[in-house]
Amino acid sequence: MNVQSITKEQAWEVRHTVMWPDKDFSYIQLKDDPSGIHYGLFEEGELKSVVSLFITGSDGTIFLSS
Repeated sequence: MNVQSITKEQAWEVRHTVMWPDKDFSYIQLKDDPSGIHYGLFEEGELKSVVSLFITGSDGTIFLSS
């Protein structure tokens, strides 16, 4: 297994498939995704899980979405 940076589009695919398959695809696209940092957990080359980090405010507070 390894963790690596992914695109917001890759995160969207996993969010939609795993978390909200019955929702419209636009539902899983967060307004802050373009400025987020997205990571994926890969096993044998397959993306298994994602985490998205959002740094907000001047104090560097991090909002975590998985």
